Amino acid sequence: MKALITAPFSREAVERLSEYYQVVLRGWGVNRQELSKEELLASIADVDVFVSEMEVADKEVIDAGKKLKVIASVRGTPFNIDHEYAKKKGIIPLYAPGRNAVAVAELTIFLMGELTRKITAAHCYMKEGKWTAQSEMTYVKFRGGELYNKVLGLVGLGAIGMKVARIAQAFGMWVQCYDPYLDPVVADEMGIHVVKELAELFATADFVSVHCRVTPETTGMIGYELLSRMKPTAYFINTARSQITKEADLIRILQEQKIAGAALDVFDREPLGADHPLLKLDNCYVVPHIGGATHEVVEHHSRIITDDLLRFARGEPPVNVL
Repeated sequence: MKALITAPFSREAVERLSEYYQVVLRGWGVNRQELSKEELLASIADVDVFVSEMEVADKEVIDAGKKLKVIASVRGTPFNIDHEYAKKKGIIPLYAPGRNAVAVAELTIFLMGELTRKITAAHCYMKEGKWTAQSEMTYVKFRGGELYNKVLGLVGLGAIGMKVARIAQAFGMWVQCYDPYLDPVVADEMGIHVVKELAELFATADFVSVHCRVTPETTGMIGYELLSRMKPTAYFINTARSQITKEADLIRILQEQKIAGAALDVFDREPLGADHPLLKLDNCYVVPHIGGATHEVVEHHSRIITDDLLRFARGEPPVNVL
């Protein structure tokens, strides 16, 4: 069988696949240049398996894969493949749930530390030569807070939320969550308090961190009314998707200084324009959508997809089927 892989893929995973597949590496995963639609249509014509991260497999591409048996997105949220259409054509759609769970969870904790300890501001203060004998006492200027004994409120307790919870507990934080689809036994085993109303979570947490998917139910779920319930000393973090929060409402809350601050990795429009209001706020820390940007994420999704492709090649049912 022939496998076309346009996603970044580990050498070890390619070697494992080579026992059963003729592996062809092209596109985004090789040179960070997506295949054009014409190139993709031509490349997929004679392959049994297609694995993608950036290239989009829509109906036209799927139809062009006359021999296609498996189509895979290395993403946890596989928006780049039309998996419903693939299933209608008898093609198995795979994805890589949890591939960036550790990366995003760790970034979330780092952002909480940044908000409370002003690490970047202190670093820039030194690099700019402002720490002098005549400067104000840095012990006072950069005095912050501790994570220990604070309440972390998680909106969603999926793969990422669970990892955030574990790390936060190691810091001595109290963790609570809102997730109407969660088995309460899972939360109980993890020592996490489940709140029944989202408003309660916002009102009682020292940090609110978003870790749910974008669905019709969650789109715009967090707006001014919820954000205004937060303590004036509390922080808001979103490393999930901006659509879950009404960005204009969050900007208003920060401009009115009704909460201590926010840290964001996701935005309504990416990249942000230089005149974006979030960039003008001293109480908002922003990073350019780097939640899953670790070398290990490639290792994770390569292993997840390869394990399933090897199962398929051996006649066994894959695990991570959409």
